[in-house]
Amino acid sequence: AQKKPAQLLLELAIRRRASAAPTLQLVASSATVSSEVRRRLGLLLGGKGKRTAGSVVTAMPLHPPSKSLKQRGIGSVQMPGTISHVAYYGSQQAKLVMMRTALEEAATERPLIVVPNGQSIGKLVDSLHRNGFKNAIALHEALGVPTASDKERSPRVESVQSALLRGRQELSTVYQAEGDSLARLPLLVTTEHAARGVDLKRIDCVILMGLPRRVDAYVHVAGRTAREGRKGLAVSLVFSPEEKERLMEFKQELGIKVEVVDLSFLRA
Repeated sequence: AQKKPAQLLLELAIRRRASAAPTLQLVASSATVSSEVRRRLGLLLGGKGKRTAGSVVTAMPLHPPSKSLKQRGIGSVQMPGTISHVAYYGSQQAKLVMMRTALEEAATERPLIVVPNGQSIGKLVDSLHRNGFKNAIALHEALGVPTASDKERSPRVESVQSALLRGRQELSTVYQAEGDSLARLPLLVTTEHAARGVDLKRIDCVILMGLPRRVDAYVHVAGRTAREGRKGLAVSLVFSPEEKERLMEFKQELGIKVEVVDLSFLRA
């Protein structure tokens, strides 16, 4: 199995440590610290299991969900049971028509568009602009994250961390909009990986432009909606027989109901 970046980084740090160096201390932050994660950390640190990984300090959410709210997921990766799941079957060539259909049928006010890892956000945003979605914008642009070219033009440009904090606060304020202000909301577009850090409380619909390869990735992305006990909708655009089969596996493993809509008759 291919090693993850965090594992490679930790192994490199261990190899480069002097033999007389003090005990290695590792601080790891995660929204989903499971017993398996602790076990792997312990093994990497040269121990026999999760006890070697030391203490795990957890913090409760600022607005925890009701204890009666059913959670669905795998292990420590959970999503609210208040999410409805819909899958639209169709062709890759008609994906924008499928997305428009999904948005219209869902009557969503605050959607989030998520593309599979490895696909170009910029190309999709440009395509959305050409097809009438003038408010479409990449999440990193909406957050105001400085690019390399920004830093070349101005050495005083703020750090990525500062930009993220400021941008997230501004977006959170924007997403509190009501009434006529809803028309000015951006249509955010991001990747599966980047979507994990999205915590905009009032996103009411997530549209996946292709099904994730792993069930935990699906849980993470679908869980961007229905925050703090609200209801939400997760819409998957499914383009191949392999994705159809994988969706049925997700459905069975998570114990969820998935409404299926056949849009194979649509053309670009």
